[in-house]
Amino acid sequence: MKERLALALDVPLDRAVLREVSHYIGVLKIGWPLILELGLDGVRELVRSLNWVEVIADLKLADIYDTMSKVVTKLSFVDSFIAHSFIGIEEALGPLKIDLDQKGKGLYLVLSMSHPGWDDEVYPKLLEVVRKVSPKGVIVGATKPTMVAKARKDLSKARILSPGVGAQGGSPGDAICAGADVEIVGRRIYTAKDPVMESRAVLKALEERVSQCLRGT
Repeated sequence: MKERLALALDVPLDRAVLREVSHYIGVLKIGWPLILELGLDGVRELVRSLNWVEVIADLKLADIYDTMSKVVTKLSFVDSFIAHSFIGIEEALGPLKIDLDQKGKGLYLVLSMSHPGWDDEVYPKLLEVVRKVSPKGVIVGATKPTMVAKARKDLSKARILSPGVGAQGGSPGDAICAGADVEIVGRRIYTAKDPVMESRAVLKALEERVSQCLRGT
């Protein structure tokens, strides 16, 4: 089940601690805070030091293709990238998808963010873009299980990643029960006094919740 849990690592963790955390969490998501803290070489070393199922660069790419292509080239050591879907296809997401396909990398598009300020009235338009681009998957906040369920119905084959478990209010297992493939937790783990024990607790809670769903309770 650990491959269905991702760590959003925004601050450095001790390498030995992170190694223990990886026993309970299979996917690593990195973003600007960690890159600015460690630099590209530091993040590259961190990524290569452990055997993650998938490493995702969450930069919320949102620019013309020429600019985005320069960014993804610098981060060739990750497996996948997250981009905003509102930037459109022509000279943006279209060529980016082709570029990443040629590099053997995945693309995730934001469909519904986890914070309260996100307006899901834009969902139909973003869904249209997602369907045309055919990315590896989409991002739908774990704080909105109903939106996760809607995305699963609309995109039966897409991989759904759901951030917001823990500090933002999402409960372990709820998004997966609604149709997500991976739940993402950050602050609950990396700010804990014992990140290893917290990782174990989150995984256990996720497993118990999913078991309940399978039993129909």
